[in-house]
Amino acid sequence: MTSARHRHRLLTPRRALALLGVLGALGAPAVLGAGPALARDGGDDGGGRGGGGDRREVRVTGTCDRGASIRLRLRSRDGELRADVELDHARRGSSWRLVLVQDRRVVWRGRARIGPGSDSAEIERRLRDLPGADSVSARAWGPGGATCFVAATLAG
Repeated sequence: MTSARHRHRLLTPRRALALLGVLGALGAPAVLGAGPALARDGGDDGGGRGGGGDRREVRVTGTCDRGASIRLRLRSRDGELRADVELDHARRGSSWRLVLVQDRRVVWRGRARIGPGSDSAEIERRLRDLPGADSVSARAWGPGGATCFVAATLAG
């Protein structure tokens, strides 16, 4: 039996659960990944691509099911933001519904069809480069209930 003076040092089941909850909340980002990818600076030396300017870019591969894959490329240059979404699926001729979201606002809805001579569809959209970091996500729904999701953050 312990005295009342030393009772606060014991790890009771209730304290153990509280400690696990705190450690889990602090460690979850490290275990689950860093979240949306952050941009790397493209530099402003021109690099043979039409001169200098403020260039930033990020590329992210998202998650899909049923054999599909999705990639998002965000580029910012001289105040313009460009989002390129590439959707790969082995089923040629399939139609996909897509939604593009920028900073929690739907900026584009549409359809993409994978052509007869290809296994991918590409969507390119020019977006407003808002002040601060730009978070862009794309969600796609395809044949047979296939779904894809990808998200990226371009640092401001």
